[in-house]
Amino acid sequence: MNLNDILANELETIQPSDLEAVLRSLGWQPEGGIPNLASQWLKLDDPGEPNVLVPLNRAMADYRIRLWEALRELERIHGDQGDMIITNLLLPGLDEVTNEKEESTIAGSIPWTVGEKQIVGFREMLTASAKAAEVKERYYGRKRWNIASRFLSQVRMGQTKIGSYVVTALSPVGAIPIVDQKGQYDENLGITGRQVIETLAKSLDALKESATEFKSNGNGAVFDEAVQSGVSLDLARAVYKNIGSADTALTSIQWTSRIAAPNITSKIAFDQTYLAPIASAITRLTDVVESKHAQITGRVTGLNRDAPGNQGMVVLHVLDGPDDVDYVSLVLGEAYEEAIEFHKAGTLVRADGELNREGRNWELTNVTSLELLTSQEIGALRLAIERALASDNQDETEQTNPTVGSSAHIDVPETEPSAESDDAPSERDSESE
Repeated sequence: MNLNDILANELETIQPSDLEAVLRSLGWQPEGGIPNLASQWLKLDDPGEPNVLVPLNRAMADYRIRLWEALRELERIHGDQGDMIITNLLLPGLDEVTNEKEESTIAGSIPWTVGEKQIVGFREMLTASAKAAEVKERYYGRKRWNIASRFLSQVRMGQTKIGSYVVTALSPVGAIPIVDQKGQYDENLGITGRQVIETLAKSLDALKESATEFKSNGNGAVFDEAVQSGVSLDLARAVYKNIGSADTALTSIQWTSRIAAPNITSKIAFDQTYLAPIASAITRLTDVVESKHAQITGRVTGLNRDAPGNQGMVVLHVLDGPDDVDYVSLVLGEAYEEAIEFHKAGTLVRADGELNREGRNWELTNVTSLELLTSQEIGALRLAIERALASDNQDETEQTNPTVGSSAHIDVPETEPSAESDDAPSERDSESE
């Protein structure tokens, strides 16, 4: 935050004791002054020996002017860091995380989708780090979204800075409030924002080191080892998306002066040479899941087949099923025609079969049945979804076990699943027929 952006009433919120604490943390020394009126601070390690006068008496007519002059001197001497100093004084206890990209421009502009991917990738880097701060896993998907969403609800977006394309996140260092099992709101139960940002720094550094090693020896096991440092499939995908077409993507962290800064890397840069290794990390970290029986409830969102009468691929948006499955594809024969009608009507269906992981996607094979949900079952499912959204404030459903009503049953002949490949390191997009 620039000093010129501060309003008069915001200036009043800055406590002299807080400003003195910041000066002390930056190496300034108290030297003289007038008790209860003003304190003088010197920067003895600066050849110019600058000094700052901190006004102490709010009742004085020139209090605001003297305080503004003190802040202006800090901003002048500490340059870019001065912005963060002022932000910390107005919003105490914030770590500043910036994501900056060097992009090729035309008349100072870039494609909208490129800028959008920077912001989305940066946000996903933050959420992956929030989840990893709680527990280290290879892949999260929708798991642990509660802590991630609550962390994001505490973060503020900083003002745009001078530079190519810069996105700034201001993260409180304190505990992230969560709801315990009894439904009580308690800020002492969760991890802290500082832990999340530390995890972000460590995981990005670990991903870069692993990718660098992979470039030299091609050993994908380095990505497995990096999981314990916070690297996950979610983080790798986010970084890949964040880099995009940029020459360089730099993530920098400026720790608040209110608490001791950790002794870890605070600047991590990825250039285009890291895209291929990170794509390999994405492939490596994709879990190999054993086939298991599953019952999926969802809506038909994708249809694809070569010609009428042939087997076709159907994609379901999962509303009820395994927590980490968002979309699942089915290979259908005669029942493909019914799936077309389900898609047109937007009705909910239930499918039974063997759930398999194919690369980065899920497939339901050996499908034994495809059923339309009755109105009673749809109502029960909708109620469960609404309750989940109301309690968690997230776009996530809970598993339900409807017991009311009967289903209109359609037999599905057994078919062999078709093999599909997906070379891109992102989720498969469904096609509509």
